Amino acid sequence: MQQGLDLNTLFVATMWGAFLGVLYFGGLWMSLRTTPGRSHPRRSYFLQYLLRLAVALAGFWLAMQHGPAALVCSVIGFIAMRVLMVRHLGLRPGERGGQHGHQS
Repeated sequence: MQQGLDLNTLFVATMWGAFLGVLYFGGLWMSLRTTPGRSHPRRSYFLQYLLRLAVALAGFWLAMQHGPAALVCSVIGFIAMRVLMVRHLGLRPGERGGQHGHQS
């Protein structure tokens, strides 16, 4: 088999990165929405972060098995999904973010 840039592989790698982005950033969004009401929110945030990180790293490792170009395409898909999710799930009018309880 030829060891070149196969467009199908690069497309699948990009979609794989987008899927990883949905898992990672969707999981982050869910944890930020549900964790504050828990009895140990710091531990919960940390454990959820470790799970998201492990899934993302394993997914990028799998992409790397198809070559560096596939890894780059999967990272592009991952970042593109972050941009789309921030636009879609970002702050709504009237919401505050980034202040962590500090009053202005």
